[in-house]
Amino acid sequence: MTYQNKRYKGINLQHADLTDVHWEYLNLSQADLSQANLDGANFRENKLPEAYLHNVSFRNAQVFLTDFSLANLCDANLSGSDLYASSFQRADLTKANLSSSKLDAANLSWADLSDANLHEASLIEAILEGTQLQSCDLEQSQLMWANLQDANLEQANLQRASLQNANLKGANFAQAQLLNTDLSKTNLREVMSLEGAIYNSKTKLPIGFIPSKWKMIFIT
Repeated sequence: MTYQNKRYKGINLQHADLTDVHWEYLNLSQADLSQANLDGANFRENKLPEAYLHNVSFRNAQVFLTDFSLANLCDANLSGSDLYASSFQRADLTKANLSSSKLDAANLSWADLSDANLHEASLIEAILEGTQLQSCDLEQSQLMWANLQDANLEQANLQRASLQNANLKGANFAQAQLLNTDLSKTNLREVMSLEGAIYNSKTKLPIGFIPSKWKMIFIT
């Protein structure tokens, strides 16, 4: 099923089986796709601002350059999908599954990803300014050159994550798990908090950085 260059503002597609559809350049703003199945879909360069996508399934789909700004994606499953340069500005992604997804150059500024699963996700050069990432699973994620200014990563799991050259100004890492995490080539002195953050001997910190001054906790 192929659709291109159409307007479907506010369309109701709840529970629809749309596996492997080929949809491009559609205007689906304010559409209701809650609990729809779009696994394996080619869904690139569509517009879904303010869409309702609660519990939608986009597994292993091509969803790059798509606008999800202000959309409700809580409990959505986007695992394994290519979301390159898509926009999730101010979207609700609480408890969403984005594991192994490709979010390079995506805009997630001021989005809510609390309790989301970003295990092994690629977020290279992603914009995460002001993003809520508390209690988020970012284990083994790739965050090189990402903009995390003013992001909230309190209690986030960043074990074995790579954050080289990321912008961490004003970010909150309180009680975050930083075991085996690569924070080299970052300016940790610009973060808001690292109090209670857990690190070990394999955590890579910037040269000259003294964790005890930031009340970080070392474990063996």
